Amino acid sequence: MRCRIRFTVPVLMLAALFAVRAEAQTAPVTVVATFSILADLVRNVGGEKVAVTTLVGPDADTHSYQPTPSDARAVAQAQVLVTHKCSSPTGSVSKAGWSA
Repeated sequence: MRCRIRFTVPVLMLAALFAVRAEAQTAPVTVVATFSILADLVRNVGGEKVAVTTLVGPDADTHSYQPTPSDARAVAQAQVLVTHKCSSPTGSVSKAGWSA
């Protein structure tokens, strides 16, 4: 239940962000999603209003993922970071940096 609440609230916040920014912004919102399912979700919600970068692609294993300098750069430059902490028992990603 806690995972569902943690997942639903960010999705609703993301949808609200797109709705508020839709009229005022012409450039897409830069979003980094930690894995491909979340990236697909963001693309479906945001459409043309988002530019999504995925850290762990569809054929990669999230448990063996090792961040690269370009991943860190993408996270640092993103306007929105979408992560699902319940699926990452070994660590998390934050705007401040990587933590294990």
